[in-house]
Amino acid sequence: MSQNGSAKKNWNLLDDGVLWRAVIYGWSKESQAQARTFVMQLQEAVKPKNALQGVLLDRIASSYFRKQLFLEVETALRSYMIAKNQRDPSGPTKEAKELSVVAFSQTTGLPWSGNTLRQEAILDHAFQRDLILLQTLQSASGPAAGLTRRRSLKSENKQIDGEINGSAMS
Repeated sequence: MSQNGSAKKNWNLLDDGVLWRAVIYGWSKESQAQARTFVMQLQEAVKPKNALQGVLLDRIASSYFRKQLFLEVETALRSYMIAKNQRDPSGPTKEAKELSVVAFSQTTGLPWSGNTLRQEAILDHAFQRDLILLQTLQSASGPAAGLTRRRSLKSENKQIDGEINGSAMS
């Protein structure tokens, strides 16, 4: 409800979204500006009709930004490992080789590890589920829903009675 007591008519992801803002907290100003641009584009593309669609859109945006974080961290760690291995002109040290093997092939806390890959898969699954839910809600509340003209029950009963009576007469 707004201050004047009337219910808010439109849900706006940029203003009302909480989840996506929590995910981008601490990002650089430039990255936050890019995130806001993306959020405005989502809002324009989807145009949520109510709070439920808005919350799903907020979940979709936050899932997208979380996925972006996964990929950025993975890229940064791989770049770090490559740079670390290239510091020594004679090639990577035995210790660096062992660390590289562990970092790139074992289940560790790194973004490409088993646990994190499972978390990423869960995130992808939730993203897909939210997209399907949003599409379902939008198609159910679209202009065609509830506006299809149906005959009255009385006319349907007459038609059924007529068919029954007509077939009984044959």
